[in-house]
Amino acid sequence: MEQEIEEGNRFSRTRLQVFEGRIALQQMMKDMLLYRGITVRAYWPIARVIEVLTPAFLERFHRERIERNINIKVIWPSDQVSSLQKYSFLQVGPDQKREVRVATPDIRFSLGYAVYGTTVRCISSLRESYGFLVASRELAEMMQSQFEAVWSDAKPFRI
Repeated sequence: MEQEIEEGNRFSRTRLQVFEGRIALQQMMKDMLLYRGITVRAYWPIARVIEVLTPAFLERFHRERIERNINIKVIWPSDQVSSLQKYSFLQVGPDQKREVRVATPDIRFSLGYAVYGTTVRCISSLRESYGFLVASRELAEMMQSQFEAVWSDAKPFRI
């Protein structure tokens, strides 16, 4: 669905796409790979995302992300990090172009989002198996601001 929104004397396009099911969600994730040399901020329930997208998909995805010089700053919920050491694609560091912080224990989430440019991409858990992508400068600015507030209180993650 696309909608034109009048802003003074000019129009801006807001784009909304909805995705349902594993294959569609994997396709939605690939939108990020259309870019190069960006930094993505992600509020990401990593254990839930692995369930819905699969480890094999995420391994390929992160390999491509690194090749495209896409850096990520990511916040993981504290109750989902204990079993992540078995996934090599979740390594942290400059060579992986990933910086991770863990949210304080009072912040729990099963729906995640990623912000890059004017795009916000949200993904649910496997239980609901949906996602959506919104191209909106205002939404991206608001979600990035929320991310930065949580990031400032989160603790750096080390394996």
